[in-house]
Parts: sequence; structure tokens; C-alpha cells
Amino acid sequence: MKDVKERKEIIKKLIKRLHDGESEDVIKKEFKENFDGVSSIEIADAEKLLMDEGVALEEVQSLCNVHASIFENMVVGSSSDDRINYNEGHPISILNRENEAILELIVDTKSLLKQKNLNKEKLKEKMKLFKRIDVHYLKKENLMFPFLEKNEITGPPKVMWAVDDDIRKLIKDINNKINSNDFSTELTKLIEEMIFEVKEMVSKETNILIPMLIDTLSSSEWEIIAAEFEDIGYCLISDDFKKWQGSNKNNNQIEETVVSNDIIKFATGAMNYETLNAILNTLPIDITLVDKDDRFAYFSNGSERIFHRTIAALGRDVSNCHPAQSVHIVDKIINDFKAGIKDEEEFYLKLKDMYIYIRYFALRNENKEYLGTLEVSQNIANIQKITGEKRILG
Repeated sequence: MKDVKERKEIIKKLIKRLHDGESEDVIKKEFKENFDGVSSIEIADAEKLLMDEGVALEEVQSLCNVHASIFENMVVGSSSDDRINYNEGHPISILNRENEAILELIVDTKSLLKQKNLNKEKLKEKMKLFKRIDVHYLKKENLMFPFLEKNEITGPPKVMWAVDDDIRKLIKDINNKINSNDFSTELTKLIEEMIFEVKEMVSKETNILIPMLIDTLSSSEWEIIAAEFEDIGYCLISDDFKKWQGSNKNNNQIEETVVSNDIIKFATGAMNYETLNAILNTLPIDITLVDKDDRFAYFSNGSERIFHRTIAALGRDVSNCHPAQSVHIVDKIINDFKAGIKDEEEFYLKLKDMYIYIRYFALRNENKEYLGTLEVSQNIANIQKITGEKRILG
């Protein structure tokens, strides 16, 4: 019987041969000859070994569907906590229900495309529904991936997030074409490509991600995730189900940062914790802090939140908090701040009906030593509309 190290090495070599162009059928046959089943953790470790040996993230991403095909129906559980009920209301159950709804949407859309006379209004409605998939992916990326990373599983989250972003772009391009009344053959091809990628992602989540989560996450970690699931929302399903509460032993985990309500003294005044927290959450801006060790350390929680931030992600390496295509930009900003080359940076973009102004500031103490990076985001759409004057005194 092969030991863990030997199994991992064989899996890695089989994946490497795929990347080198060997036939998928040959690899699948050899895989089945060597294994009765494989754990999700073994797949994760094999992909990480490949990237550690120099295989680019983009290359692993490009063959992500092939990997999923090779391991389909071969992933087995190894160390799941049988005390956890993964059924009604549990995040795993919700992911599965959302995936079922996504597959139903795919069936409906394919049926619509086969009709002799395309119903453009119905197609437009279906494509709007596909935009809700973003909510499904946000829960993975902001609530589940952080805990995989904390358990030293980094490869699959990076690869999967990159594919998620490709799907998001396809959905956006399709809706842009439809909104400009472009119902050409190119639109049909884009929709077919999007449907294929979305369906493959459902397969990857079912056969690789979900077993990996069950194998890795503890009951207390699931409780933190469940507490924040509703904040992000649900994809194509209603929320009329009983919420999973877990053991309720970890309900105070979020409050551990509150040491006391003692007065906090500053150079220009003083206030207690309650007041300071209220101020930070009342300001009409998003505040995010990355500490000096590049860890996501804090975020404000106001009513005008623009970007999703979660308790689950606290302590996460900032490089893992961004999609692959923007990580190098974030890394450069922070490295420039650390080196003293810059003290601030800014970006601005349009998002739905908002105009988002994002600013990054280097935090330094009196001795100019780097303490971290502060991100401040604000919707300035209404500010740009301001004209004339409105004075307190007439």
C-alpha cells in the first residue's frame, strides 16, 4: 500500500504529464489503476507542489477543468467531523442548493437557445439571473477560502478564484452585448462558453472544493462562516430555511477583540471603545487596515459598505484577498510604502450606479517606521453632483 508521500508524488506527476500534453484518457486510465480514490487534500497538495516547482498559476488555471475531469467521482472523504450536520441551513447545504439552482438555470437557457425563434426578452432575463452567480462566488472567496488558507491549502483557492473572475467577465460581456441589442452569432458563442465554464465550476465545487472543506474545516470555523453567510446573500434560492447554528459555543468569537470599555487616550483627546467603534462605522467610507506584516487586520462595518469584507478573512495574507490579476498591483503599492517611495496611491472606477474613489495610505509612526496600509473607499457619485452652496447660517 502506498504511503501518503508516495501517493502525493504520483498525483503530482500525473498532473504534470497532463500539462506536458499527454492524453487525458491515458492519464485517467493510469490514475484509476493506481488509486481507488483520492482525498481533496491530496489534490490540493499536488497542485501546490506543481506551483512550488515553477508551474505558473495561469497554466494550472487553464487546465483546471481537465483536473476536475480526471478526479471526478474519485474524491473520498478522510477526516470529516461526523458531529456536524451538513444538511439543512449549513453553508455546505446552501452551496449545494445554489449549485442545483445554477444547473436548472443552465438547462432553461440551453432550451431557450435551441428555439427556432429566439425570445430576446426571455434571454435577457436569464442573463440577468446569471449575474447572481457573483454572490455564490463571493461566499467562497471571502468566507471559505480564508479558512482553507489558514489550514495551509493555498493552491486550489487561487486557481478557483481566477476561474471565477473569468466567468464574471464572460457574464459581464454577454450582458453588455444584450444591452446594446447585439444578438449576433458571437453572442451565442459567448453564452455557450459561459455555460460550459459555469457547469465545470459546479463540478469542481462538488467533486473537489466541498470534500476539501468538509475534510479541513472545524465546527467552530463553520460557525463563523454561517454567521456571515446571510450578509453576502443567496444565489437563485430563497432564504426561507432554518439557519444552521452549530454548537453555539463560539458565538462570542467575533467579540474577542473587545477587551474593555476603558478610555482610549490620543494626543488630541480621548474616548471609550464604544464611541470609537461607532465613529468608524458611521463614517460614510469603507476603512480597511493591512498591518505591517501584510495581514488583513481590520475593517469598518458601516451601512454604506461598498466591498465585501468578512470576519472570516481577518488575519489573511493580503495577497490572498485579491484576485490573481490584481495581486501584483497591491503588492507593489505595499512594497513602495514600506520602502518609503510613496505615501499614498489612488484609483477610481464606475461600479453600477456608483463612482468609487479608492485611496491607499501608508501608516507611519513618529519615527517614520511603517505600521501598515490603510485603504479608504468611498462612493463619490452624489458628491460630484454638488453645485452651489448650502450654508449652516443663511
